[in-house]
Amino acid sequence: MTRARRLATAVALLWLLAAAWPPGASAAVSRDQAVEIASRVPAVERALAGVRSVGGSVEVESDRYAIRFGARGRTLALVFVDVLTGRVETVYTGVKADFPLARGQASGYANRKLNAVWLWLPMTIVFVGVFFDRRRPWRLLHLDLAAIALLGISFGFYTQGKLSESVPLVYPTLIYVAARVLVAGFSPRPREGPVTWLPVRGVIVLTLLLLALRLVLVFADPFVSDIGYAGVAGADRILHGLQLYTHGGNHYDTYGPLTYWAYVPFVLVWPLHESQLYAPAAKAAAVTWELLTVAGLVALGRQTRLGWTLALAWTACPFTALALAVSSNDALVAALLVWSLVALRSRPLSGALAAGAAAAKIAPGFALPVLARGVGRLSVRGVVLFAIAAAAVLVVSLAPVVPDGGIREFYDTTIGFQLHRRSPFSIWSQHPGLHSIQSALKAASLALAFALAVFPRGRRSLAQMAALACAVLVVAELPLQHWFYLYVGWFLPLYCLALFSERAADARPAASRP
Repeated sequence: MTRARRLATAVALLWLLAAAWPPGASAAVSRDQAVEIASRVPAVERALAGVRSVGGSVEVESDRYAIRFGARGRTLALVFVDVLTGRVETVYTGVKADFPLARGQASGYANRKLNAVWLWLPMTIVFVGVFFDRRRPWRLLHLDLAAIALLGISFGFYTQGKLSESVPLVYPTLIYVAARVLVAGFSPRPREGPVTWLPVRGVIVLTLLLLALRLVLVFADPFVSDIGYAGVAGADRILHGLQLYTHGGNHYDTYGPLTYWAYVPFVLVWPLHESQLYAPAAKAAAVTWELLTVAGLVALGRQTRLGWTLALAWTACPFTALALAVSSNDALVAALLVWSLVALRSRPLSGALAAGAAAAKIAPGFALPVLARGVGRLSVRGVVLFAIAAAAVLVVSLAPVVPDGGIREFYDTTIGFQLHRRSPFSIWSQHPGLHSIQSALKAASLALAFALAVFPRGRRSLAQMAALACAVLVVAELPLQHWFYLYVGWFLPLYCLALFSERAADARPAASRP
């Protein structure tokens, strides 16, 4: 079949798929004409060259047509055509056609107020600068924080839609973080110099100012990510007695059950409407989890002579601010993990909170063996109490929403989906030839989780436990088929607790606790 005949077939299929125009509406350009215009775009012709059985769809988005050409479940080309003039507004092909998240400034995540250089760069400077000791410019903590800040270069390429540059630049940071916390966990050592040069009042005031800025940003921007909508939609299904996990449920059923249960109170107050462009339940939930995380970090800091420095690091980090700005659910994981550390003296409560993080986003479950081991000397009783509470949370959160297909269907829609999803946001997706390395890393991450529950032997400090749990989380992120910047918030509190604690003994009184 010639290329012209294939395009003609595609156009015919699109005509058949196009629904009738809503009664009373008028347009200068019909759907059929829009499809014909889109099919003649040179970039579309190149994208469809050599492809058999091309299909597609036509939708109306505001004042433009969205025309999709695809085959074998993938969108190969997406064309936006003005309804009135027939002008081709935007053309996406390849990865950008198939993945809205890959479209740079048009992705939603990239085109946010927070991402402006005048705001992102100052936050990054604060994140590193408030912990910079000019008398010891070469101290390791500077590199520890710079490793996180340097992810901003990767994010900058992402905002321009340059995934071939942005994706590989993620892995140096993840590898450094994993190696650094393994050293801190196995060979903890006190280091010279205070955590921050700011007096305690300055730390508190700056933390509160940054928190206020983050709240202004989230309420000033109506955007809610697909992650936030997924949580709200899942909670809405639970409240209406509908099945939550529906094998291949269009990405809205891929998280652990606790995520959806956590949204239920917010959906009761702000019900979901299908026509909603602004989901207040998602924003309210994101703000609540942000406040819980900051409060937990303050409580944890008071227990460890770190004062508000942990909360300052969280509120200054632009990646955690991004999670709040797009109303994602990633701060829920951070809040649960942080409060599980605050509650360490109660092994059942700590186990329940840590298991909540696993029941929310699944991947944090890798840290459970290390957290179950606890601090001090190994206590079998403590491990058992932790495990019983953790198992109870997992069972209670999952049992009411087990799908008709049972645990197998639950696995397929969550863990199975995440392991095998199509995504351009990892080197494993961009370079399938690395599959064997990816498989080895998956096995290594599981083995590491249990190995670090046993080694090193002997007494463990809270900082050691945090370091080892952080190592497990980051190594579990390395082989993910889909990695995104929001995941920094999962391990950042553990990372900062482990590394700031190296200086807690020498911290100035003003930089410790109020």
